[in-house]
Amino acid sequence: MEFGETIEQAAIRELQEETGIIAEPDGVLTVLDSFHKDETGNLTHHFILPAIACRWISGEPVAADDAAIAEWVPLKDLCNGERELIVAVDRVAELAVEAARSAGVSC
Repeated sequence: MEFGETIEQAAIRELQEETGIIAEPDGVLTVLDSFHKDETGNLTHHFILPAIACRWISGEPVAADDAAIAEWVPLKDLCNGERELIVAVDRVAELAVEAARSAGVSC
């Protein structure tokens, strides 16, 4: 986050910078902890990751400097256990679908 940015502003800025996608924020889905340890088991980093629901406006995903890949993935393919995912991406995707359905959006 940049100084003075809201969580949602940071999310849409990072999304555009790292994937080229332009979106509107639609609220916080959850907040995740990501703990990183060295080879001896000592904690080296603790990241707090807010997951923000967004509505796509435009753009096609293209990976930038902090993204290894950027692509549209059907939920059934994301959550089938065949992809290596970081920090509960599958659970965040499920929360996004639940939130969309609650808002009357078909998924």
